[in-house]
Amino acid sequence: MTPSLINSEVIRDLQGEPLRPDSATLLKALDKLLTVGAYYSAEHEQYLIAARKARDIIVKVIGGPGRHVPIEITAQGLMIGKQNVDPNHRNVRLLHDLLVPLNIARFEIDGALSPEDLRQAIAALQHHKTALGHAATFQEIVITGLPDTVRAISRSVLRRSEAEADNQTADDGNRSLDDLLGAWDESDGDSGDSAKPAGDDRALLTRQFLELVTRILANLEGLASAQGIPAADGSYVSVADLVELKRTLEHLVELDPDPAELARLIAQAQQALDLSRDVQSVDLVFQILKKDMNKKAPAKPDSRPKKTQVVEFRLTVEQMFAQVAELEADPAPVADPVAGSHANQLGIALHLLRSDPPRTLRTSLLEVITDVITRPDFAEHNLTLLAQAAATITGEEDTEVVDDLLPQITGALRRKRPELVARFWTAMTDGVGPDGLVAMWPHLVNDILLGFNHAPREAVKSLVVTAGSLPLPTALTQGLRLETQPALQARSATRDLFLAPLPTVYPVHAMLQASALKDWWGEEVFHALRTKPLSPLVDLVICALGGFDPRHGSFYLDLIRHGASQETPPELRDPVVEILQARLENLEPGERELEWVPRALTALAGLAPGAARPLLQRVVDERKFFFFRAWPGSVRAAAAKALAAGTGTGEDQ
Repeated sequence: MTPSLINSEVIRDLQGEPLRPDSATLLKALDKLLTVGAYYSAEHEQYLIAARKARDIIVKVIGGPGRHVPIEITAQGLMIGKQNVDPNHRNVRLLHDLLVPLNIARFEIDGALSPEDLRQAIAALQHHKTALGHAATFQEIVITGLPDTVRAISRSVLRRSEAEADNQTADDGNRSLDDLLGAWDESDGDSGDSAKPAGDDRALLTRQFLELVTRILANLEGLASAQGIPAADGSYVSVADLVELKRTLEHLVELDPDPAELARLIAQAQQALDLSRDVQSVDLVFQILKKDMNKKAPAKPDSRPKKTQVVEFRLTVEQMFAQVAELEADPAPVADPVAGSHANQLGIALHLLRSDPPRTLRTSLLEVITDVITRPDFAEHNLTLLAQAAATITGEEDTEVVDDLLPQITGALRRKRPELVARFWTAMTDGVGPDGLVAMWPHLVNDILLGFNHAPREAVKSLVVTAGSLPLPTALTQGLRLETQPALQARSATRDLFLAPLPTVYPVHAMLQASALKDWWGEEVFHALRTKPLSPLVDLVICALGGFDPRHGSFYLDLIRHGASQETPPELRDPVVEILQARLENLEPGERELEWVPRALTALAGLAPGAARPLLQRVVDERKFFFFRAWPGSVRAAAAKALAAGTGTGEDQ
């Protein structure tokens, strides 16, 4: 699936067909809840509101109590309603990344779901995912803590009979590797022998190893064609060769190998590696397997005789007193070991992120970073290290890595240490180049909109100016990334954006005018133009308009762009003339006393003398009851002066 399709508003399956509307609506509801959850805790009011909205949408799609919807994780992606979706689609990625590390094959939601059930289910899955990321050895994943209305079925308990009932399997000649793992689970579960811890350990290692091979071969299935798949030596591997490799693995899972048999599994994985060229994934598992096997090997007793070392002290009395005096001196303060540990953890995790790790490892690394940031004893001086490393990654890595890293950092800071959010951005923007500014720009704008209530206003103003320094053509390419940010999804924001002069931040205003925040933006811009007009002409136009109108969004944008210019360009002059003329011609008698009216007449005559002349003449000549002047003296004086300047004649007052 191309990047444009992955980021499209329309979710399509792997065949390019649009996803059913009810399925797309359900996935988008879950994605929005997970997005909000990245920034707010489960008890925060914003998250509670998001959970209620998501639950209402989900229950409406399912059809109420007595019905349910299954979401399945397959080798190709995420399946809902018999349609397979690319796992990298922006509305699917968060849910897919939550379920895959937990080895979940099917995720079911009942129509009796309540908002509390939904919050409890998401919290339980995220808790298990965090615990798994911190695990040092292999372990059987058992999902607990789910409400009755939500069920997660693991691959390790999915039986062949259930797969056949759902028409998921074909004849034995075309079984998928997921079926093979199911067969392994079935034979292992039916043995009934729980008194073989050594055999269970071997089975667990073998199962974990085969799951890696499963992912490699699943990737190959999608690449296979009539011409075959190019192997590492330049030859081609046919689909028949791939099927034969599957059969070999099927034979292996029927065995009960001891650690020595793992060499055969490694040879099979190497063959799959030659096809998929996924070196890092296999190397990572080999290291974990080796580490786990070493832990199981008992330590050999040291039978060598130990030598007793005798230390002789040869000091005179004077030397001894000197040593005592030295010991009595105040030692230098010892560095905080906890602070150093935090810095090391952050450094290692950020360094590994730059090595393009697999998706599951990247998720674990991001969770390590979040864990360090949210600890109560997190030292503020580590913030500079974090910001500098994030700036380096932002300038070097692709936007996918940046879109994972920055929300993780700023979201954790906003939840636990809100006073550090602006300081993080200040330190980061000081060390980022032009490419890095493009990559981080949607996230910086999002945090500006969310607000920096705990930061000095000058520091926030500097960040707003930095966001406005991105060239407009470049900012226009970031629309899709900006639209997915939590501030735009919530359709409300703080006024921190307006700390800087409006023209300074024009690229940001241009993007917001066409975004989901356009109504909020329009009201705030009108208020800003009225309280701090960019020029006398802009002040007159705002007075003539009277109040905010959502239809004038593009005109407000033109006022920001050209309102402070010495020369009024045609694209601004024409609508200004139209607004001033229409307003002045339709003033109520009581409104003619307003202080801006004489100035508006003068400005109108200067912008369009020909169009203004009939109105100016009317102001000078119009009377009521045949005798009394219809316009105030100050207004008539301004009109007469404008007529005299334009024609060389005027009329006595």
